[in-house]
Parts: sequence; C-alpha cells; structure tokens
Amino acid sequence: MKIQRTLAGAAVAALATLGVAGTAHAADDSTTVPGQQGRDGTVVGHYTSLYASDDAGDWYWDLGDGRVQGTVDGVDELDPDTVVTCDYQVIYRGDFGDDPSLDDGWIKNNIRCDDGTTYNSTYVSSEDPRYTGEHPIWGSWDIVVSTMSGTGNTV
Repeated sequence: MKIQRTLAGAAVAALATLGVAGTAHAADDSTTVPGQQGRDGTVVGHYTSLYASDDAGDWYWDLGDGRVQGTVDGVDELDPDTVVTCDYQVIYRGDFGDDPSLDDGWIKNNIRCDDGTTYNSTYVSSEDPRYTGEHPIWGSWDIVVSTMSGTGNTV
C-alpha cells in the first residue's frame, strides 16, 4: 500500500514536472519535451521515466528529460531488499497556450513496476467531456481513471 500512495503522489508530480508543466514550450523545438509534436495549437507528447523507492523512504526519479530527483543519486543506493522500480509512460494531448503548463487536454500515465504491479491513470481538464469535478487534482483538472492491478478503478 505504501508504494501505491507513493506512486499516486509521483504520478501527480510527473504531470507537474515532466513536460506537462514546468518545461518551457516555446516556438522553437529546443525547449520541448522529448516525443512532443504540435498540431494546430495542440501538443501531443510521449515520454518515459523511471521511479524507484525503498521501505526506508528513499527514492530516485529519472524524469526522462535529463533531470534526476530524489533522496539518493542512483537506484543502486536504494535498499536492494525492499526497492521497487517502476517505469512510467506518460502520454498527453492538449494546449499549452503561452505558458509552460498544459492548459487543457488529457494525460495518461501507464506505470509498470518490477513487483508485477501496474497502475494506469487518466487526467482530464474541465473542457474534456469526461470531466466530472469529483476527483480534482489541481485547478480545473480531474482524475477520471486510477487503476491498480488486482484492484480495479479506485475513483
């Protein structure tokens, strides 16, 4: 259960730090997230990321764009008896407007952990027909799908 709470927090942090927000998206491609493509003002993107944590509370996150965060400098510094490593695939589509945050659209996180657990989540902005406002995560964004293998949809 600890890893689930950690991954849920990490998923939201991924949205905030990995190209959905926090990365400049200027007209030139030098500031775009890897895998990002533009279509008539709408941006489509895909990137992968690695997150690992252990029972001691230490964690490591390779954000997939050259940035690394965590309480340790590498996965090899985590407790090998309790470490769980998870690979993220983040897919998004929407409009960034004139700022570094995804203003509207949708985001999907597909997370596969080496302990066999998988997580899938879908976030939508208020302009999306799937938006209900029942599970807000920030501003006008809502989580509409949050599944964990063996559990089903938790929202």
